Amino acid sequence: IKSIFLLAMMRYSIDFFHKIPLTILAILWDKTILGYFAFAHKIFMIFVSIFPFLIQEVMRTRMYYNIAKLFSKEIHKMVIPMVIYCIFTSFVWGMIYWWSYFGISRFFPNYATSVITVNLLCLSLMPLGIAKICSDFLCSLSLNKTGYALISWLSAIGLQVVLLVIFISNENDILTMVPIVYLISTLTIYILAFGAAFNVSRDWVKGVFQMMYMLSPLCIVGLINYLMY
Repeated sequence: IKSIFLLAMMRYSIDFFHKIPLTILAILWDKTILGYFAFAHKIFMIFVSIFPFLIQEVMRTRMYYNIAKLFSKEIHKMVIPMVIYCIFTSFVWGMIYWWSYFGISRFFPNYATSVITVNLLCLSLMPLGIAKICSDFLCSLSLNKTGYALISWLSAIGLQVVLLVIFISNENDILTMVPIVYLISTLTIYILAFGAAFNVSRDWVKGVFQMMYMLSPLCIVGLINYLMY
């Protein structure tokens, strides 16, 4: 019962993690700002429902099958599928970056202000998907680290709340700063979940390299976009 309760708590924590920005904005700021962000957040959640959740389900099936054979060592055999996911989501983010302004200004002209928010939020797709995959692995019977995974997500939620409440005080920066805070929180849970799943503490150099290796496709696409802008 305890393990089921912790697992349910983690699932609710992940859902709540996505809703924190909207909740804080609804409490502290006016409806105009909330409306612009809600529009961008809705688009982002569409991509979340397609990519991180889809890849999570596909890889979880394979993961549990392999864990039954090789137990906790199996996570290292999932590096290649994770890298493929990172490359794919990085490519998708590049497309979003270049086409979001045209699409939103053409079909939703009243929300053209939300373009930069959409672009910044979608940067989180890659680390978010990897964090969810690693969290699933931590909750498996071979590791039984559901408590750690839950604490990691709750820590990221707490960080997000603190940053949103303390550091966002200028109305002109909200649509830029809120998704940046979300990205920082996502990278936090990415580091915590990835580090535990791959047991980074045994070899920090190799662990940090693996983390950066996963992020490299997104960094490359971001650099290309910056140079072409």
